[in-house]
Amino acid sequence: MPPQVGTRQVKDESHYRTGWLISEEMTQQMLDQAMKMKELIHKSSVTQKRFLTKAILTEQLDITRGLMMMAYPGFHGLGKWEPIWVILENQEEHDEKMDLTDDLSTENCTLWCVNKELQKGAGKLFSDYFGKNEKSKMVVKATKKGGGAPVREPLIDEETHKKMLSFYHKKTEEAKKLEEADEGDHHMNSAWASNNQLKSQLHGMGDTKWKF
Repeated sequence: MPPQVGTRQVKDESHYRTGWLISEEMTQQMLDQAMKMKELIHKSSVTQKRFLTKAILTEQLDITRGLMMMAYPGFHGLGKWEPIWVILENQEEHDEKMDLTDDLSTENCTLWCVNKELQKGAGKLFSDYFGKNEKSKMVVKATKKGGGAPVREPLIDEETHKKMLSFYHKKTEEAKKLEEADEGDHHMNSAWASNNQLKSQLHGMGDTKWKF
């Protein structure tokens, strides 16, 4: 069935689709909403100190559901195999063996932080483990149960590591140039280059060496 609001038809050469599409305006609204949700859950939220809650995520899902209802009232004309229908109707069936993804089911998942495993069902809050210092930055990783502790985070980030390598390379080049300059003046330390060589020989001090 075609969408109920603003349709256009594009022939599907693969014959997997009916060819009915929603209007370009509605399509753009859906794409904008999808990008907004991706930015919301992106890892850059940590550096930008954007706080994320379940209520915020639920609000975004409701907006997405509203857009879908405008194009497909009651999801009429939208196949039940469509990913968006599956997500909005909470009909996802997770199977690690079939999906072959890195996703973890809640039953077979455990959380690790600062090399500590956070026990599920213990009735403890995150603050019970690490206190209520809001200035602390904690990295939490999800792993399979029984898989042991995950790989620790590097002590320095990638950008700092690059700067350190650049600084080390610069210092090494400077040391090489200084060494080459010293080699160029090495003859000045030779005995034959001394202006007082004859005088030293007459005073019996030709083999005398001075060390400071």
